[in-house]
Amino acid sequence: MGPSGIIRRCVRLALLGIAAPLLLSVPPAAGAETLRYLQYWSSYGDKITPPGDYKDLSFTLSGGNVSVSMAGKDDVRSNFTGPAPRGLREDLSALVARMDLSGWDTPISEKASDSIPYEKRDRYCRWNMVLVFEPGEKGKSSREVRLAGADHGVNKGRVAVENALAEFFASRLAQMQASVPRKIGNVSWQVPSPNGMMYYHASRHDNGREEVSRHGGGKKRGAYVQPGFLDSLQKEMRGFPVDSWHGFKAPELDSNAPSYMYLLLEYDTSQNVWVRGHAEAEGGLPAGMAELAARLSALCDKILDAGGGPVPARRDALKSFSFGESGMRMGRWPGYEIYQRMEENGPAMVLEREMGQEKDACLMQDGELKMFEALLGELGIAKWNGFSGSDSRVLDGTTFGLYVHYWDGRSISAHGYMRFPGGYRDSMRRIYGFLDGVLAKNGFPRPR
Repeated sequence: MGPSGIIRRCVRLALLGIAAPLLLSVPPAAGAETLRYLQYWSSYGDKITPPGDYKDLSFTLSGGNVSVSMAGKDDVRSNFTGPAPRGLREDLSALVARMDLSGWDTPISEKASDSIPYEKRDRYCRWNMVLVFEPGEKGKSSREVRLAGADHGVNKGRVAVENALAEFFASRLAQMQASVPRKIGNVSWQVPSPNGMMYYHASRHDNGREEVSRHGGGKKRGAYVQPGFLDSLQKEMRGFPVDSWHGFKAPELDSNAPSYMYLLLEYDTSQNVWVRGHAEAEGGLPAGMAELAARLSALCDKILDAGGGPVPARRDALKSFSFGESGMRMGRWPGYEIYQRMEENGPAMVLEREMGQEKDACLMQDGELKMFEALLGELGIAKWNGFSGSDSRVLDGTTFGLYVHYWDGRSISAHGYMRFPGGYRDSMRRIYGFLDGVLAKNGFPRPR
């Protein structure tokens, strides 16, 4: 059940008198304290009935950000993490001022609730409330309210507060999701094909790289892709009401059926969209989902299969390279990586250099790659394979790591802390110098 269902449930409870003291139509209390921080969460066990159309709730207001998580009884979750909309803090402060936080007494304290055996937690609702208010006068400390414990889901005072908070955040969730810019972090989907089920996944990594994979019909293909590819997938979704699809589940859903399809979207705002259905059943999918899945699949197929796919130009060519140092002393430690990435015209080798917060990258030509492979051979880097040394007597020394892989299966792995292979310093300078030269030719001189 989505946020609208939670709202309807809260309204029904209010009409029954359970949440009457907390109706949002009550005018704000005069001189209400301003909230600095709010956290409320509750988790209902499987053997008790939650008072609303939810199973787990979590709300946090901290600084200028707000985090909302609502899990329905069917485990469909509505999430948001991002900037708090204008006026939300003031409205929430007014709501809290009207709340009756007395009568939450429970024989199970916070400490005792943590000690409830897992096999018995399905009979309890565990909850936690923290309120921190802005100081009323300069120099005074902040007033805090901390409540925590467990009950059987029938504590009217706590349930009334919970429903008021659920109604408050659910009524603003769609606005927050629509008003805050968002980017796809992960997207995956499954579509039927003549060769059986095809599974697709695209993700944006913390280091800025983007990756796409496809498997099905006994074959699997995955690769890093050019920056902006996930943005192109998100652009393709414009015109499709994907947010309204969230929580869709076809009747008599069978995830093993040949017609089974799903779409899972995860944004950097913690919002997600989760859809499950059947391609061939009437009303088995939201209108437009099959078309969108086909478009996304075509874009992924095009980039993964460009130029014959992620295959080497030479069997003995370098596949990946990683070399860098780190330590406790001040300064920017350089790190270098070479890896394959799929471009519109096919596979290409990428060189990256990271120093502190600065990162530069360029494509390496095959001639440059051959010269670098020759340099590694001249330096005898293969002899470093298996090196692992450490000097525990040094507390703030230097750590290094080198990892090399070739398409024909050869690999080199070496690492250490204040212990280095023979000729390490000279080899490091020549490797850094060569790679810095390639980057400089492409407009990225080494930072000073």
